[in-house]
Amino acid sequence: MRIERKDLLIALAAALFIFVSVPGVIFNSAIKKYLGFLNIWSQKPITSVRHHNGQIPPARSYTFRADIKEPELKVISFSLKTKKAGEIFIAGDFNKWKKNDIKLSRKENGASETMIALAPGKYRYVFYIEGEKVLDPYNPSVAEFEGEKVSIIEVK
Repeated sequence: MRIERKDLLIALAAALFIFVSVPGVIFNSAIKKYLGFLNIWSQKPITSVRHHNGQIPPARSYTFRADIKEPELKVISFSLKTKKAGEIFIAGDFNKWKKNDIKLSRKENGASETMIALAPGKYRYVFYIEGEKVLDPYNPSVAEFEGEKVSIIEVK
């Protein structure tokens, strides 16, 4: 039996059709999901949707609300003068009592200082000099926190 060119081309076209269409059928649902995902980003904004009464709903802003005022932050300076040359840290309500979070920087006059922006309110804090808890010697306001004395500052 002799195979003609025409039969060979028909067989090649059928094989090519199967090769192209079978993956399309198999991945059809995945392709639909992907195209549906892409279509989400091209939809019209919500302001163009009309309610049953025919009016356009007001635009919603989730990032800014004029009726909620952000508290005004005050920059508070914490300083400590010590003869010890070790690192000095401060921990308190403002940093969830993380011991080695806020380091005081050493100044030329021997004092160590840091500045923290705080909202109005009362804050408890302590200094850590070489890992040892120390109350603020310049602040006489003291309270008890978890059974130990801590310094208190009120930001107005």
